[in-house]
Amino acid sequence: PVMRFFLEPPVLAVNFALGRLGYKHIAMTGLSGGGWTATLVPALDPRISLSMPVAGSIPCDFAHTSGDLEQLCSQPWAQIANYTSLYVLAALEPSRVALQILHEGDPCCFHACHRHERIATYNAWVSTQTAGLFSTNVTGGNKHNVTKADRSVIES
Repeated sequence: PVMRFFLEPPVLAVNFALGRLGYKHIAMTGLSGGGWTATLVPALDPRISLSMPVAGSIPCDFAHTSGDLEQLCSQPWAQIANYTSLYVLAALEPSRVALQILHEGDPCCFHACHRHERIATYNAWVSTQTAGLFSTNVTGGNKHNVTKADRSVIES
């Protein structure tokens, strides 16, 4: 039941944007829990052609222990479809792009510090499984917010 609170609002927004407003392309971004949502929802809804989660997840085998309850790899959903499988699903079709943004020294959640080699490894593996584009961009800084560097990546 908890998952509904994260899934239903963005799916309803996509329905409205496509059906009532006439949008042709849907992009999704979010920070932290919103970044987690921007990882999960595009994996489940192929109508989202561009996803850009910021500090929302890293693969479960990184054994990261911070984050909110719904983000933890010990949750039942993660035993069925872990983060790596969500990354694959979000970029599965040729027309889809999933750009993950992590902060080098994020004090809260999903930092990239000392993880660059492992990040490159999972990026390479995910890319072999998709027809779209999956990439992780690590930006500098040690704050848990959307930085100027993040905005530059999102806007490009």
